[in-house]
Order: sequence, then structure tokens, then C-alpha cells
Amino acid sequence: MNFYDSLYQGLEPEETFIVWATLSGHTIHDVRNSEKYRKMDIDFGIERGETKLAIDVKKGIANYVAIEESSNHPALDGWFYKSKADAICFIDVANETLTFLVLSKEMKAHYETIKGRYELKLNEPSTANGRIWQSAFRVIPMVELKQFIVVKSLNR
Repeated sequence: MNFYDSLYQGLEPEETFIVWATLSGHTIHDVRNSEKYRKMDIDFGIERGETKLAIDVKKGIANYVAIEESSNHPALDGWFYKSKADAICFIDVANETLTFLVLSKEMKAHYETIKGRYELKLNEPSTANGRIWQSAFRVIPMVELKQFIVVKSLNR
């Protein structure tokens, strides 16, 4: 996947998230076009009752989460290290699930202890705005992060 593909890859999951959150009774704040929130890797704010969460939405794959460690590899931290979101929502439309990975200090510490068991993979490099772009990520089985994961059905 190159830079341009990655920009458009999230659109379908993000639109799916909006529908799910709305049907689930959440108030949703779409901040995808805000430079401030983009720098924090936050797509949406959601609220229901007293609960307020900042969410970053990603395309999901059954039983796994892809954790980006660097962007423009190796120069910049990926979303795992720089995101200010409360959770990452991986949307797997084929399996009709939303998987929320809670980005707590405990989760990040746990990830650091297990990541060495999984290969660091690189996306295909591409050029955007005169710069080379490439990210590095690891595909982690959900079972490794189960205490930090909440799975919801798209069928609510």
C-alpha cells in the first residue's frame, strides 16, 4: 500500500463507525478535518451519558490488530506512540465487528513486552509532497491483547 492508498483506506471504516456510533445512541463529534486532532491521531469524539472518548478508526482484520510503530519509517513515531486517542477502533466489515483497543499505559507497557515476538513489517514506500513515505507495523493476535480489547457487533 502506498501513501495515497492509505489516505483513502480509512474512509469506509470511518463512515461505518459514524453509523454504528449514531445507532448505538452516542453523540459523535467528527474531528477528522481538524489539523489539531489529526496531529493527535483522533478521528472522532463520542459521548453517551457521562462517558466521553476520543477515538481513532482503522480498518480491521479478523482476530488481529496492526500496530503502527513508525510513520515515514524510521523518522516519525507511528500512531501507537503518538496517538492521544483513548482507544483505536478497528472495523472489520466482513466479520461485522468493531474492536476497541484501549490505549492505556498498561496496554502500552504490555505491548512493549510482547512486540519482539512479531515481525516488524514495512509498507511499500511511496512519494508524497516530494517526500518518501513508509510506515512500519506489527500484526498482533488479539488474544495477546485481550485484557485491553472490547469487541462490539456492527449489528448492534
